[in-house]
Amino acid sequence: MKKLAFAIVVCAAWGSQSAFAQTALPSTRPNVISVQQNAVLSSKLIGLDVYDGANDKVGVITDLILEKSDLAGYILSVGGLLGTGDHYVAVTPGSIGYAYNETDKKWKATINVTKDDLRAAPQFFYEGKFKR
Repeated sequence: MKKLAFAIVVCAAWGSQSAFAQTALPSTRPNVISVQQNAVLSSKLIGLDVYDGANDKVGVITDLILEKSDLAGYILSVGGLLGTGDHYVAVTPGSIGYAYNETDKKWKATINVTKDDLRAAPQFFYEGKFKR
């Protein structure tokens, strides 16, 4: 009986290890880097208001899209009031410009379209594996 219980524990442990082995681990050890002064952190971008060329607020950066460790795009929230009726749009990284204003100590993001253009763009939905 003790051998059976031991065998069950070993099999359970082996099974749980194989489940963890399915998680993709990077193939190399991490490289430590220096963060350049012209870099921006994601925590400063998420929640940042986005303005058009006329300095009108057109949306808010709500998420970053990462693919294979590269920035693939931004999710913008356009319209809506207090989280209801939001229209989300995915845009390429080159669509958004951002800069830090030393005087105001604030980041500012810009895009070269109007709010109406963004509302007319295909909508991104937070569903499936992207569900919040």
